[in-house]
Amino acid sequence: PSRRIGTELSAALRYDHYSDAGNATTPKIGLKWAPVPSFALRGTYAKGFRAPSSTENNINSLAAFGGPSVDDTVRCNALTAAGLDQATVDAQCRDLGLTFVQRGNPDLKPEKSESTTLGLVWDVLPTTSITADVWQIKRTGLPVTEDAQAAIDAGRYTRDPATSIAPGDPGGILSAFVVFQNSDKSLTRGVDLELKHRMDLSGIG
Repeated sequence: PSRRIGTELSAALRYDHYSDAGNATTPKIGLKWAPVPSFALRGTYAKGFRAPSSTENNINSLAAFGGPSVDDTVRCNALTAAGLDQATVDAQCRDLGLTFVQRGNPDLKPEKSESTTLGLVWDVLPTTSITADVWQIKRTGLPVTEDAQAAIDAGRYTRDPATSIAPGDPGGILSAFVVFQNSDKSLTRGVDLELKHRMDLSGIG
């Protein structure tokens, strides 16, 4: 199909207000340039914003899980200081298989993104066209579940003093919890290719 020669510019602006995540203004701009009717270059740039969900930022949102093995460094140090042998210390505070509770984090920041695309549209023949686009999405502040060992090291647990086996022993960990945290960033890139060919099948049959 024939296309018009020239330049096309498009733009959009979105404003969001969240009572628990603040305000966000996200723009989008697109540009298309066609020097001849059969060929065009195009590109876009956009920003994105996603407020944390109620599961991610509500401290009353709970979910239990197990599996991670962690070390109770505080208890290890206490048992070592009490003079217990290394085998006993390791048995009480190394490679513990605890049950964790996942909680929301009211201090969680929104997730943001930047995306860019650059591509072309080429009508090689009247019935054959090719489109190709390269794209990139950079996301920052992704909400992820905190590492289990980091949660233990940060003191996110409750202990059972009744399990103390030596002077100064605070007792074993009874339960622990992790919270959602904002990760650093992620970068995704890709290429989209499409080939179209139109055939007249009206004379068949």
